[in-house]
Amino acid sequence: MGHLAPHVARLPALAGGAVIGLAASALMLLIGQVAGISGMITGVLRPIPTQWPWRAAFVLGLFAGGFAWFLIDPSVFGHIPRPLPVVAAAGVIVGCGVTTGGGCTSGHGVCGISLLDLFGRWDPTLIFTMAGAIGVHLPLLWLIRRRSAPLFAARFELPAKKDLDVRLIGGSALFGVGWALGGFCPGPAVVSVFGGRSDNFVFFIALLAGMALRSLVRLPSMTKVEGSVRA
Repeated sequence: MGHLAPHVARLPALAGGAVIGLAASALMLLIGQVAGISGMITGVLRPIPTQWPWRAAFVLGLFAGGFAWFLIDPSVFGHIPRPLPVVAAAGVIVGCGVTTGGGCTSGHGVCGISLLDLFGRWDPTLIFTMAGAIGVHLPLLWLIRRRSAPLFAARFELPAKKDLDVRLIGGSALFGVGWALGGFCPGPAVVSVFGGRSDNFVFFIALLAGMALRSLVRLPSMTKVEGSVRA
């Protein structure tokens, strides 16, 4: 998750996480898709005719939600405490990382763990957000998957890949470096575009640039076979 102002309380964070869980569950119930923000952004940048409309609608909804909250209380949007060149570099690295790894590897979980600070600066707000999201989505997903199909699609589109490979590990490492520098994963970066902060906007544009740059580079196929990785 991104930078929130210090006054954001734990219970609102828990409620926000619950709303995230509801949104992810609704997407699965309606069209059988996983609510992976980086994948949606990639799908908008590299459109597939049958996938582009719902991906674009979801991303536009994120923009609209962030803008609406900015109108209600702009003070909830914090800033990235880094020089703008560092913010831009962080966005490019995160963009490359999530595209290489095939997704943002649970941004809320990464942020909650990575914010641990033995010197007392750890803010557990994101743990509440993650708890709210998982606490709502997990039981709802169990119920939804008892259905034979989503409401408006022929089947559930669930991730089939389970192996660890070089791309996943390398992409996750890049994502971690970028998050350490900038403090954003793709979802909050989209929501914060209209937060009135130049650093948030710079991060988002750099994120798109990183995703586009990585998409232009073809990597050799890497497959995990019998405990090893081969090209």
